[in-house]
Formats: sequence, C-alpha cells, structure tokens
Amino acid sequence: MYQWVVFLHVLGAFVFMLGHGATSFAMWRISRETAAERIRTLIDVSDQAAIATYGGFVVMVSAGIAAGFMANLWGRGWIWASIGLLVAIYLLMGIFGRGYFERVREAAGAARFKGIRRVAPENPEVADNLPEVIASGRPILMTVTGMGVWAAILWLMMFKPF
Repeated sequence: MYQWVVFLHVLGAFVFMLGHGATSFAMWRISRETAAERIRTLIDVSDQAAIATYGGFVVMVSAGIAAGFMANLWGRGWIWASIGLLVAIYLLMGIFGRGYFERVREAAGAARFKGIRRVAPENPEVADNLPEVIASGRPILMTVTGMGVWAAILWLMMFKPF
C-alpha cells in the first residue's frame, strides 16, 4: 500500500508541474507581448491550468503526508526540510507570481476573480501603464527559484541525507 501512496505523491507532483508549467510559459510569453487581447488569452490559459496545478498540489501533499505516517518519517530532518521548502516556495510564488498576474490582469482588462468565479469586464479597458506592468515580471528569477527549490526537494526525498 505504501508504494501506491508514494506513486500518488509523485503523480500529484507531475500533475502539479504540468499545470504550473502552463502558467510559467504564459508568464514568459506575456513578458514579450504587446497586444492586450493576446495577453488576456494567455491569462485565460494560465487560469485554466490552475485546475491541474491545485488538483495536483492537493494529491501531492495529501499522499506525502500519508506516506510520512505510513513509513514513520516524521522524526527525520529531510521530510521537515522538504516541507519547509515547499511552504517557502508556495509563499514566494504566491506573492510574486500571483501578484504579477493580478497586476497584468487588471492592466490588460482581463477577467478578474470574485471568490472562485471569474468575472469578465463588460468593456475591457487597457491601462496606459500595461507595458510597465508587464516589464515588472521576473520570469527568469521565478523559473530559476522555482526549479531550484523543486530540485532541492527532490534531492532531499531521494537521498534522505538527514
């Protein structure tokens, strides 16, 4: 049974990365885009990918916690370091990534969230500062940081150094 739970943990991570990859590539493309309609389309793609992102995240975390109990791993330092890195990257990406997309969404006149519903403006208006808002993103920093943390978590889980 433990192997199946670990399988679900890794599968959830793959699904998370698949969905999150769409958002990452949308951020890269937005950083070079000038047409508001295309920016709105890229934001829509990112929003739709969130279903896989968060679904995979829930499966990954749930199965990881279950595996930790099944294998009695809570006394090992590597599992706590992995959780700490996951929380840190979740917060960092939430602050910098989500904040960036919200600013772009508003400046491009894209649909906004009210609770869990997306509400499209009746007359989308493009803000004069759209190029500056787009330029405020840091796709290289976000990608390197995100992949670096994922590599560290993977290393911790595979090699269990402490």
